Amino acid sequence: MQNCLVTGATGLIGFELCKLLLQHGENVIALSRDADPVRLQSFQTATNFHLLSGDITDRKFTNDIFQCSKIDFVFHMAVERTFANSNDSASSDIQQTAAYKT
Repeated sequence: MQNCLVTGATGLIGFELCKLLLQHGENVIALSRDADPVRLQSFQTATNFHLLSGDITDRKFTNDIFQCSKIDFVFHMAVERTFANSNDSASSDIQQTAAYKT
C-alpha cells in the first residue's frame, strides 16, 4: 500500500481520485479546508482513509503533514474557490508551488 496525499479532496476530481485510490487499496490522506466535509463522509469508515483539515497555503500545516507521515505520492487537486481575482492569485500560486518543489 502506498500513502497518497490528495489535496482538494472534496472537489469533483479529488473526490473521484480518493474513491479510486481507496478501491485499489491505497492509503489516502485527504486534505480539506472543511473540518467535516459531507462529501467525504462515505469514506470515513475505511481504515485506509484519513482526513486532515487545514489550509495548504499554511506552511507549518503542510510541513507537519510531511514530518508526521511518509507520503509516497501527492495528488494536488486543490483549486481556488472563486476566480474573481484569479490573475492576482496566479503568481502567489506559482510561488507556493515552487516553495514546496512540487
